Amino acid sequence: MKLIDKITDSAIQTVTLIGNPNQSIELTLRYIPAAQSWVMDVIYEDFLLYGVRVVANPNLLRQYKNKIPFGLLCTTTQPIDPYRINDFDTGYAKLYLMDADDVEEIETRVYE
Repeated sequence: MKLIDKITDSAIQTVTLIGNPNQSIELTLRYIPAAQSWVMDVIYEDFLLYGVRVVANPNLLRQYKNKIPFGLLCTTTQPIDPYRINDFDTGYAKLYLMDADDVEEIETRVYE
């Protein structure tokens, strides 16, 4: 599991994540002030996902676990989803890239 530590308080930002083995994953995050929330787009090979709300969740991409070999875990220091533009920058919220083994562990620990 890798912490995505490049998230700032910019309203729109794109980071390229490198998963195992050498998977290139493009993650775009957008802050929506009117909704006080973050949304994300994920592009991996021919997998395209747009406009998913970022919430505190063991695997934001769980419903795609049979299509992609990774997941995204979001945690917060309080039981409230990320809602401020600086939540990732301050450490209130953290986003992690999980590889296939991490996804399987989450499936076993949380969902079974």
